[in-house]
Amino acid sequence: MRPIPHWCLQGAKPMSDFAVHYARGGLPSCLRRRVHDYIATHLDQKITNRALAEIAGLSTAHFCVVFKQTEGMSPHSYVLQYRVRRTQQLLASTEMSLAEIADAVGFSNQSHCIQSFRKIVGVTPGDYRRYCLQDTSPPCRQSLPSTPATRTSRAACV
Repeated sequence: MRPIPHWCLQGAKPMSDFAVHYARGGLPSCLRRRVHDYIATHLDQKITNRALAEIAGLSTAHFCVVFKQTEGMSPHSYVLQYRVRRTQQLLASTEMSLAEIADAVGFSNQSHCIQSFRKIVGVTPGDYRRYCLQDTSPPCRQSLPSTPATRTSRAACV
């Protein structure tokens, strides 16, 4: 592959030429960290692919491609799984209502939270909380990793 001519990058943001040059094989770790930090910080707000692409200094389409190369899923799926993971943490460690949790983690409404949770975890949030309250072993009480949730069975609370 030929390098991008310097005249194509004139007027580009300082981070853009770095991102365009290095994002061909996935996001570099520094940009990946910036995107992940943004998601964690703004989880309670609407997070768009465009906003994430701006953080990385890439076009939205190119960002979606390299993000999927890096994470193995689309940015939307990653944010959704991150929200579900945070919901799991709050269900297991607080007495907040599901409506409060859904709002705190950025779901548009409680119904969307329940549907996404069931699809990713395999049980409803209510069943998950009941199971965690019965279980005094570490899986429900420990702090969860910051990576997105993977589909789990009812036997595994986390």
